[in-house]
Amino acid sequence: MTAEPGTDCYLAEVRLRVEASEDLSWIRRSLDAACRRLSATNSTLQILSVVHIADDDRLSCIVAAAGLEHVQHLFDIALLPSARVLEVQVLEVCTSEIEIIQAKRASPVVPPTRRSPGES
Repeated sequence: MTAEPGTDCYLAEVRLRVEASEDLSWIRRSLDAACRRLSATNSTLQILSVVHIADDDRLSCIVAAAGLEHVQHLFDIALLPSARVLEVQVLEVCTSEIEIIQAKRASPVVPPTRRSPGES
């Protein structure tokens, strides 16, 4: 999770209440579409992470951008609520751990089927 030279990392947070059973993939698709749309004028804009905190009704994103206003514009184009944006410094990247967790969620463990007595 590194930003290109000439960019900084920003934490963007918004209040976003969603139902527990709702598919949250629309959030990332909306941000990705906005990022593609803005790439013609801002080639350094990059979404590094997106996290929804259900207990706090909050969406937090780490975004690499040339400036704070670019991150705010990204959220406007993505049709998300106005974000509180703060410049941050990423201290450590734990990508492999995140990928492991996501892989476990994508392929749930299926318990072995039980056999009736006498079956082989």
